[in-house]
Amino acid sequence: MIKQAAISEERANLSRYFPSSLVDAIASTNRDIRAVRSQEVAVLFTDIVGFTQYAERNTPENVMDLLRNYHALVEKTIFENSGTLEKYMGDGVMATFGRPETSPEDAANALRCATAIMAANAKYNEEREKESKEAVRISIGIHYGAVILGDIGPERRLEFAVVGDTVNVASRLEAETRKLDCQCVVSDSVMKHLKKDCEDSEAFAETFKSFGDVQLRGRNQPISVWVS
Repeated sequence: MIKQAAISEERANLSRYFPSSLVDAIASTNRDIRAVRSQEVAVLFTDIVGFTQYAERNTPENVMDLLRNYHALVEKTIFENSGTLEKYMGDGVMATFGRPETSPEDAANALRCATAIMAANAKYNEEREKESKEAVRISIGIHYGAVILGDIGPERRLEFAVVGDTVNVASRLEAETRKLDCQCVVSDSVMKHLKKDCEDSEAFAETFKSFGDVQLRGRNQPISVWVS
């Protein structure tokens, strides 16, 4: 009974981060998915634009209602597109595509997730408009590259983390949406890692347009991006 309880707890913990389709496979493997390693993944950051001002002028109940609805919307789309929910950061969310195992679809899944988030938010805003509530603006940044995976922090506050330059770039790209006046900024690296026979290539071409180079804060070299 103790063993079964431990297994149930482990599966419940896994379900917080991974889609249900992956939980059974991960729980039954002997591989330590928390072992320190490096691998290539697509990293996605999404945020609510102007959330600080929204929280300042709204009641705590309205603020929490918005957060819960938005987090539920984002979590659903991440899991539906084979992503891993890495963390919540206030109104922000970080996800990866390619963990615990990489696949040729990781870059495409990240773009599918971003597209789905934008569509779901548009629908959510239609509902908010009917209730005379202000629209929710969102921002998304995606980058593809190598990351470092492993536990960080002291023993009493241990946390599994995804860190590295790829994570930093994805975060900077999300912030860049304010300057470029768009919802989503995607690095050229993501586009280059799409499969040649990607079934959603035409849809991506309609949604994301090449913008050119941008200079991100803290980086010496500019980076080519696509926007939506």
